[in-house]
Amino acid sequence: MAGFSHLNFRPGQRLRRLRLGLLLMLAACGFQQSISAQSILFTELNYNSDSVVDPGNWIELYNPAGTAQDLTGWYLKDSNPLNRYDFPGGTSLGPGEYLVVCSDLADFAVVHPTVLNALGGLGFGLANGGETVTLYNALDQPVEALSYEDSIPWPQCADGEGRTLERLDYAGPANDPRNWFDGCMFGSPGRAWQPCDPPLVFSEINYNPPFDAATDAGDWVELFNRGNTPLLLGGYTFRDQRDTNLLTIPAGTILNPGAYLLLVRDQAKFTSVHPGVGPFIGDFGFNLSGDGEVIRLYDPTGAIVFSTFYNDALPWPLPPDGFGPTLELLDATGRMSRWDNWFDGCPLGSPGTAFEPWCWATGTEDPAALPANTFRAWALPGAVELDWRSTENGRVRIFDGAGRLVLEQSIQKGQQRLNLPGAGWHLLHMHSAAGEARKAVWVPRP
Repeated sequence: MAGFSHLNFRPGQRLRRLRLGLLLMLAACGFQQSISAQSILFTELNYNSDSVVDPGNWIELYNPAGTAQDLTGWYLKDSNPLNRYDFPGGTSLGPGEYLVVCSDLADFAVVHPTVLNALGGLGFGLANGGETVTLYNALDQPVEALSYEDSIPWPQCADGEGRTLERLDYAGPANDPRNWFDGCMFGSPGRAWQPCDPPLVFSEINYNPPFDAATDAGDWVELFNRGNTPLLLGGYTFRDQRDTNLLTIPAGTILNPGAYLLLVRDQAKFTSVHPGVGPFIGDFGFNLSGDGEVIRLYDPTGAIVFSTFYNDALPWPLPPDGFGPTLELLDATGRMSRWDNWFDGCPLGSPGTAFEPWCWATGTEDPAALPANTFRAWALPGAVELDWRSTENGRVRIFDGAGRLVLEQSIQKGQQRLNLPGAGWHLLHMHSAAGEARKAVWVPRP
């Protein structure tokens, strides 16, 4: 099996006793190995699967050390003192390698058939409501302990919504909920997290529109097909956190590659604010929570396809909570349910279309406009690229989303990179003897 070695020694009990005796003798002579130097980490946890796509409970271990770790005599325990899993004799985890311990190898293989670095027979479940899981070495010393919960601030989509708990920073604390995130759909057992590749995502959420008849489009969400093939969505159901709140997508509904589909709470409200915008399906007959919740999409068999979580409290963006802008997805391959993968979009949103980064400005140019095609500007990670096409030198001032001046410098003909101290919304104000112009851009993190 890739990622670890497992040798069956017989008789196992005699070998274990000899090894333990040797370790005790070395410890007595002052040669006891440092636990911290050979620690094994918990890096992913599947404690509450979807009811249909269910590989059983599993936990992923990782060896960050530069040498292999023999796990003979090591064991796992949860909060129940009677529950214990002993690693088979001869199990070894190489440097930089992962190992999955699961409840049942057969169930696990149905969902993850290509993952071979796994052991079965965990023998006890991981509590849906949260508990403490501890890894012990052969000297009965705790090596790693994780106390997780299923309530905020712990990630919400790992609690029966198709995702797993993934560790963000391996060097960070195991019991800090900020150091865990919702992984990709159904997890990434036996390897490091990599950017997800979902064909279908929730790309925009309008969960608390302004209480103004002229601007209240009702609640709505946007689906986006980011894949290369048409998606047959007939019979799929959209749900919020309550299973009884659902909208069934009509038979024959097809979402083409690169296309959007809107699911709306109230068709009359939506069309009054966004006339001619579509396609849309509604009414879904329930309100999205103004306080944040999990939203989900299921296929006709009842298996979960996609889930995400949003919130209205810091550090999540605040403007979508009743002030007009919507919640826009930043990176469809990123950590889906983290606050830093969502941002406040256009006033009243951009339903059915890609986000336009200058939509909240009064246009790209002001009344004292520069001549057409004087400049082009676009965002890069941690910077803005400015192509100044005028032969006249100008000046640019850049403000961040809080209105603070973060850069001011002269500009001349040609392309120039303007490095910025932060990410997020930035407003460029360019001027020369010929006039002025403004443009808003969203700058991703470096």
